[in-house]
Amino acid sequence: MLRKFAKRRVLAAFTVIGVLALAGGAFAYFTSSGSAGGYASVGTNNPLSVTLGHDSTGVLYPGSGTETLSFSITNPNAGNVQLSGVTAAVTSAADGNVIDANTSAEASGCAAWWFTATPNVNGTLPYVMPAGGPAVTGSVAVTMQDSGGNQDACQGVLPEITLSTN
Repeated sequence: MLRKFAKRRVLAAFTVIGVLALAGGAFAYFTSSGSAGGYASVGTNNPLSVTLGHDSTGVLYPGSGTETLSFSITNPNAGNVQLSGVTAAVTSAADGNVIDANTSAEASGCAAWWFTATPNVNGTLPYVMPAGGPAVTGSVAVTMQDSGGNQDACQGVLPEITLSTN
């Protein structure tokens, strides 16, 4: 009987040791924290592609006539770009004379301020232009003011127009 009692005692001792070992193992860990840094790449946009047509209609005279040029604007970028506005101006040399689109040279005596260029966009701005999406189109109306003096230096000149987007 002593032997039976010893076996139980050994078995009980091993059971207690096993339970304690499992309990100790379950709670034996370290706490820690960590962090990492990284980055994301943000691309840059290329300028919008602006095409000003040479298919003008109309003829200019001092104080009369309107010449209309068509334009289109496309988005060559991989992402969307917002088109907020379109401006047009008569290109001038440093001294204020018109640049003649025929020759890409200054038309001496033909003042740029005698001309106005007014853009008209087909649609409402601002407009989000999707990548590879349809072009925004419109026209530019060019007029020539009567200066009240001799404007012969402008005869036969094609005032160069600059169309800009923002």
